[in-house]
Amino acid sequence: MNCGGDERAQTTLDYAIGVGVFLLTLAFVFALFPAVFSPFQTPVSTAETVGAQRVADQVQEEITGPGVRLNTTATTEFFSETSADELRERYGLPPFSHVNVTLHGRGETMGHRYGDAPVVIARRIVVGTGCDPACELEVRVW
Repeated sequence: MNCGGDERAQTTLDYAIGVGVFLLTLAFVFALFPAVFSPFQTPVSTAETVGAQRVADQVQEEITGPGVRLNTTATTEFFSETSADELRERYGLPPFSHVNVTLHGRGETMGHRYGDAPVVIARRIVVGTGCDPACELEVRVW
């Protein structure tokens, strides 16, 4: 058997096509993988959406004075003296729900620590001391 240069079984082009098909198949599998498990994730309910909006409105009323200007005393009291369970009871959220209130711009957070779960976020803009030019009040319910 003479295996000369013209009688090779595999050429460089054959090898490149094979590797290309393999990489495309691998990319397709990784792209499809998250979609396989998405039907098993629980979506957020309408009750959670309404609850997040209600909590955001009421918290904004508690920590602001006239308009959307922060009341420094009320804000400090709210973030230092309120627990997550008190929030849930005060705003009528179901006992199995979690709530987190954050005032971005002043670095104040209270409530449950958010994990990796479907969440409803309600945001309000407030102005006041320590907010340059404004702070964002963010309420998460999950």
